[in-house]
Amino acid sequence: MNRAYFYSFIIMGIGTIIAVIGQLLLKKSATLSHENTFRFYFNKYVICGYALFLLSTLFSIYGFKTVPLSLGPAIEGFAQIVTAIFSVLFLKEKITSKKFLGILLIIVGLLLVCI
Repeated sequence: MNRAYFYSFIIMGIGTIIAVIGQLLLKKSATLSHENTFRFYFNKYVICGYALFLLSTLFSIYGFKTVPLSLGPAIEGFAQIVTAIFSVLFLKEKITSKKFLGILLIIVGLLLVCI
C-alpha cells in the first residue's frame, strides 16, 4: 500500500468522525427547546452541524480520488458504529438490544464488503 492510498483512508476516516460530530450537534439541537421556529433551524448547533457535514463531504471527495469505490462506502459505514458509541458517551443514550443487534449486523456487513 503506498502512502497516498494510506493517507486517503485516514482522511476518509477523519471525515467520518467529523460527520458523526455533526450528527451529534444536530441531535443536541433537537433536544433543546427553542423560542421560535427560526431559532429551531438557525442556532449554533445546527449551523455548526451542517458546516461539519460540508467539511466531511470535502474529506470524502478527496479520499475517493484514491480509495477504491468498493471500499469507500465501507469506511463511511463505520460512521454508524461511531455514532452509537458517541451517543452513549456524550448524549447519555442507552443501547438497546435491537440497537446492539443492528451494530453487529453493520459490522458483519462491513467485514463482508471488505473481504
